[in-house]
Amino acid sequence: MTYNAVPYGNEVATIKVPMACGGSTCAVSSYSVTFTGLKNPFTTQAPTGTITVATQGYTGSVYYNNDVLDIDIATTATTLQTLTPNVCTGTVERSITNADSNTEIVCNVTLTNRILAGSFIRVMVPLQQFSRTADTIQYKETGGTTVNAMTVVSSNSTHVTLEYVEFCNGGGALCADATTMSITITQGFKNPRTVLTSFSNYFIYQSLTVDQLYQGDLSTANIVATPSIAQAAISSIAVSFESSTVAHDGYVDISAVMGSTLLSTDFVQLDFSAEFLLASTSTLACGKVVGVTETAITCTGTYTSGYLSSLKVEGLCA
Repeated sequence: MTYNAVPYGNEVATIKVPMACGGSTCAVSSYSVTFTGLKNPFTTQAPTGTITVATQGYTGSVYYNNDVLDIDIATTATTLQTLTPNVCTGTVERSITNADSNTEIVCNVTLTNRILAGSFIRVMVPLQQFSRTADTIQYKETGGTTVNAMTVVSSNSTHVTLEYVEFCNGGGALCADATTMSITITQGFKNPRTVLTSFSNYFIYQSLTVDQLYQGDLSTANIVATPSIAQAAISSIAVSFESSTVAHDGYVDISAVMGSTLLSTDFVQLDFSAEFLLASTSTLACGKVVGVTETAITCTGTYTSGYLSSLKVEGLCA
């Protein structure tokens, strides 16, 4: 059996199927026809409207209809499969790898389905992989110069959901299948303070219709930003003794610049090489100096063979 499809824009409006029942007439019967070479709609919006099924004859130069049946899709929706989004792919890149540092984020997404001009792209940023800053979130087309404020759709304990309007239609009515778009989030995020090697939350991309009610594509892969972040470096380390006399029982000043923010619950651990500091006959005590004011803080020493091998310092930011 063959059939002819009559297009209407990008959609099929009418399909004509020759009846192949043999002879010059067909007896009253039931027929089932399977069509190939057609596609589902490009979004998850449920089909609506009416399907008209009719037999059509031809006498002389006049076509006529017979046995007409109108099927309301809405009332027979239970017989139709629910549409699900197609799968899109994406990658994420960071410009700075230092922990606890502000960074740009390059978000690349390749859509499977075409989308209409004015459709939306959503990016869900996992807060395991990036932290929010106090800055307004801004973005630009990657390689472009015009910076725009980015719409924050929602924010919860796991993700910040952002969206932008597609820019792939080129002035036409739609973006073609397999279109790739790339944006750079220029501010609003920084790398986490801690370096994680595994994640439970990932980047998610999706395309939405102009009215934002229906999806077209949705990413399903576990998307992780690259390259991985590196531990922040401690710099400007300095050590000075109260006295240069051997076995002097006094204080030692140790200063350093931390590469990342310390929280009040964090502690700093100092590890010393063998035989660097002898155990004192006095009780170990620590203090922090802010400006010219010294304040006592908690510290715990570990000793090996009469020497201080490590020191745990708490309350530096309390």
